[in-house]
Amino acid sequence: MKKTLLLIFLVFLFTSKIVTAQNQEANTITVEGYLTDYRGNPAENVWIYVYYNNQHKESFNTKSNGHYKVNVQPGSIIYYYWNSICYSVTINSPVTKVTVTPYLDKNTEKTTPEKNIGHAEMTNIGYDSKIQKINNTISIWGLPIDAVEYYNNGHSSNYNYFNSNINNIYFDKKSKEYLIETDRFYLKKFSIDYNSSFAVNLPNKLPVLQKTYSQGINSVYDISSKYSFGSNVNTLSASEIYNPYDFFDTGYSLKNSFRFSTKLANRDFIFSYKNDYIFGIVPNTNKSNNNYNFAINNNNVRIGIIDFSSFLSDNRIIFPENGANYSRLVQSVMTTPVNFNNNNTNYSAYYPDAKNPYKIVNDSYDYNKYRQFGGSLKFYTRDYSGLDMYNLFAFDRTIDEKNSGYSNYPIDEYLKRESSQNHFFFNTSLSFHASSYYRKRTSRYRDTQLNSKLTYVFNYNDSKNNLNSYINSWNIENKRNTNELIFNNEFNYEFLKKTFLMLETNASTYSSNTLNSQKIYFSPSGLIGLNYRIFTLYTRYSEIVTEYPIHIQNLYFNTLLYNSSNFDSFKEIYYPTISENILPETAKRLDFGFKTDYYGNRYDLNLNVNYKISKHKNSIFPVLESNFILKNVADYTEQNLEIKVSNEFSIKSSKFYIDLIFNKPRTEVTQIYSNIDRIPYAGFSDISLNLIEGQAIGAIVGSSFLKDSEGNKIISSYGFPLVDYQMSVIGDPTPDWILNLNSGITIRNLSLNVNLEYKKGGDVWNGTKNVQNYYGTSQESADLRDQTEYVFEGVTQNSEINTKPVIVDQYFWQMYGYSGVAEAAIEDATWFRLKEISLKYKITKIRNFEVSLSVWAQNLLLFTPYSGVDPQTALFGYQTTQAIDLFNIPALKSYGTSLSIRF
Repeated sequence: MKKTLLLIFLVFLFTSKIVTAQNQEANTITVEGYLTDYRGNPAENVWIYVYYNNQHKESFNTKSNGHYKVNVQPGSIIYYYWNSICYSVTINSPVTKVTVTPYLDKNTEKTTPEKNIGHAEMTNIGYDSKIQKINNTISIWGLPIDAVEYYNNGHSSNYNYFNSNINNIYFDKKSKEYLIETDRFYLKKFSIDYNSSFAVNLPNKLPVLQKTYSQGINSVYDISSKYSFGSNVNTLSASEIYNPYDFFDTGYSLKNSFRFSTKLANRDFIFSYKNDYIFGIVPNTNKSNNNYNFAINNNNVRIGIIDFSSFLSDNRIIFPENGANYSRLVQSVMTTPVNFNNNNTNYSAYYPDAKNPYKIVNDSYDYNKYRQFGGSLKFYTRDYSGLDMYNLFAFDRTIDEKNSGYSNYPIDEYLKRESSQNHFFFNTSLSFHASSYYRKRTSRYRDTQLNSKLTYVFNYNDSKNNLNSYINSWNIENKRNTNELIFNNEFNYEFLKKTFLMLETNASTYSSNTLNSQKIYFSPSGLIGLNYRIFTLYTRYSEIVTEYPIHIQNLYFNTLLYNSSNFDSFKEIYYPTISENILPETAKRLDFGFKTDYYGNRYDLNLNVNYKISKHKNSIFPVLESNFILKNVADYTEQNLEIKVSNEFSIKSSKFYIDLIFNKPRTEVTQIYSNIDRIPYAGFSDISLNLIEGQAIGAIVGSSFLKDSEGNKIISSYGFPLVDYQMSVIGDPTPDWILNLNSGITIRNLSLNVNLEYKKGGDVWNGTKNVQNYYGTSQESADLRDQTEYVFEGVTQNSEINTKPVIVDQYFWQMYGYSGVAEAAIEDATWFRLKEISLKYKITKIRNFEVSLSVWAQNLLLFTPYSGVDPQTALFGYQTTQAIDLFNIPALKSYGTSLSIRF
């Protein structure tokens, strides 16, 4: 299989290369022209750069007569640097000559640029980022403009100017700005984006349940029994065959988003609204989300800008799809006998402990209300003698109310949790673009880029949690304010022609009022890289400081108080306390990387290889002592190898791309700050995820079968395997590697995109299977029920090969208890899935009016040896508990369509 995939990939690259070689020479564009000043005199020694797909390809100077000539590929950008002026031309179609007059001195009042410009179009501005006043004029140097873009600190902002023909160029003595007047000017005064989608949702993968045997034990039909070890349902004259999975509905979701923007007096006013209505696969469950955003952006970039934004998010969920109560519902569905009679919603239909799923839903008072609102205010200056200043003030508040508990409790015994969090953020930075500053005064530094930035960040958080139950009540409040001062330097230097040296150094100091010992942490970081032609090598070092969270909503660790067989009585009621003298977690990370980018005429190939290793000290986990407490418990290392290959090529009106991303993650616990051999942090007391020295984070620990020195199971005199109840490592959830493939093809207005994923290895504890075997509802228990001469592999207690036959009946499935032997439920979680496939068609596009229609499917296909639900799920819906499956919430398979309108 590996050789076949490698062969296909090599053939794909080779054939693409042939297509490129055949077309490259024929489509090379010769760009030739003369640069002159406003008097028509030749412009000598104007520095010209040629870039293609953001990669530097060639650089040279104009000759004494202002002449230049260069061969480029379509889509190349030619940058012209002349004194303090910088502008660019994008070549999109074959032309033979481009003649421009880019230069005006400060004594010029009015001039007309050369109009002989072929098919070149203006796209962006370089170092000086000069997009100036907009008042029926555009202050950039002139070519027919398709779109204008400027850059500020590496971030681009797009402005919508279209179809402008240049008439005259002015120099405004008062503002000292160059302005371009157009004889046909169109400003996009407003825009509207509307998107709507509808999706149908189904359970993605469910365990196989038997439909053969009725309620009862010892092959006797008994409606009062909670087990399914009764007689064959076909022998019962009055039995109703019931499929528990009929309980699940077909869910659906409707999502809409609307965005309106307009420009008034150099200001952008933006309003957006988004709503989601989701009806779940469980009866009577639904979600509603409403999000509002409003922003004002000031486009006066010369002196100062004040931007304002605000948001409001309102979310309501009936019977949330996470937490223990939802999993208890799944348990009820998966253990309901096949001949269960649901003529009413009372418990009388069958044994009460099995819990009628319809009654659980009807009696549920579970809900979650979540509201968040906030805003931000920005003030900054740009491009003022190389010195920029940026200030950001932001505030947000979160209010969360959740009602949950045990489904058959009286309403006054429910758990009610109310929490709130306030967050205030202030960020101010001062940037000095030394290269831009000196370049305005001399051309000596045109090969050098040096920028410095000093940033101060202040964060304030306060969190309140109130929990009330019939048992007790808690009121927890935590506050934190932090200060961080960061100094950055970036240095790029070109030497030996087409070779770039990249240096970056950073230093950060961090302090917080919740630090009980060391008050200030110093964190240096840096990068060094070397770029030659299409190859780049780099290494990066960084240090990170992270404190414990003061707002905790995920109470997954509470399950450690319970045995998996007591799963029914679990309640999320205990918050952790904070250990005295707790230190922040620190991480030292080292990256090594290699990049290469090849750009052909119609063919692009990119390869990125990155290996990172990080060492974490004082890692913080909740530890169960007399209560749960957050402590520094361990050190660990984390490694990851990522290889990304991107390939894109076009043939006539068709474009194709393919991205392959390979990841190989590894973790290892290197030290535990305790005399105990392991620290469980998720799961149950009898099956858990752990920190163990020398093991990966999340090592699965549980009971196993008793084995001899050679690993053979030891069989008792009764013919059944013996159990070693001493907890031991039985699985590792870390995958061996993960491969993602994203690919797409566009033919005119039709686009097809596909996302595939293959994950190799990683273990999951399938407790659901063990419990289904215990109740007799699994297909496995039905398949083995008729076997009366079954012999377990292993050796006897006298080290002889076991030959004793047994009957695999109810006794066997229940002799090991509710959740069985943990080792018997460890399964391989390898999967291959079609994560998403979408087809999009642009119905029409006239000027600024565009309509497109899409159809898509998510989780359409899943192939895995795992016998439970989708192995990507996690206990109670908490991702921290992935690799533990005890009636996990089913993942969804979705089919949908969406409509997009823009004008």
